Amino acid sequence: MDSERDPERNRDRTADPDPARGAPLRRVSGRPDVIFHRFQDLLPTDLRTLERLPMTTVERALLDAAGALPARTLARALDEAVAARWTSRTKLRELLDRVSPCPAVRLLAQLADPGRPSGLTESRLAERALALIAAAQLPAPHTEVELFGYRADAYWPEAALVLEIDSFGFHGLMRENFNRDRLKDRTLGRHGIAVVRWSEDDVARRGLEIIAALATTIARRHDGRPRDSPHTRPPTPGYAPRSAAAR
Repeated sequence: MDSERDPERNRDRTADPDPARGAPLRRVSGRPDVIFHRFQDLLPTDLRTLERLPMTTVERALLDAAGALPARTLARALDEAVAARWTSRTKLRELLDRVSPCPAVRLLAQLADPGRPSGLTESRLAERALALIAAAQLPAPHTEVELFGYRADAYWPEAALVLEIDSFGFHGLMRENFNRDRLKDRTLGRHGIAVVRWSEDDVARRGLEIIAALATTIARRHDGRPRDSPHTRPPTPGYAPRSAAAR
């Protein structure tokens, strides 16, 4: 048991350097699922104690995970932590200011930008759709936004564009839901907001096609933005971006 607790006595070869920290990772012989992380830049402010168990702060944990998580997963982790008030973008930026720059640190700095909208969603299908958008490096939308009495799955204010992700279970089999969605589209259209709809099959099978069409639509509407859209005049009660609370 003592040998299992002592990383010095069980080291084998050094793994690849971790891009988020620049420190080597050590694997325990016979335990490929256990990796010891060695830090040289931890400060007392990076540490917390919970029930007598020492651990790193949430912002430090995000930094440590940045080199191993997909960008969309990392963004969601940050947004959930901020929404739960476990950390803040300000605290994360303060931490990033004192660590060595690398790709993972630069990604976290982008995610901690106060101007980036929150990417929290309420469905797995929406998560998959947003992952496609992030992978294509399209502008990040606001999510779960209240617009003129309706909630939009994704919203690009600068393009006056809404993306709705329709699952079969919720939209496809009920006349009431179908009619409600058509009314929603017409209501947003009267306020200069276009609506694009992706089905579950679109997200699962036609990713490249729908992303290419979305990129074209965003670019076209950004260049020729309708003058009566909510973002070209003072905010109205109909526009309530959820991301404002997460900044």
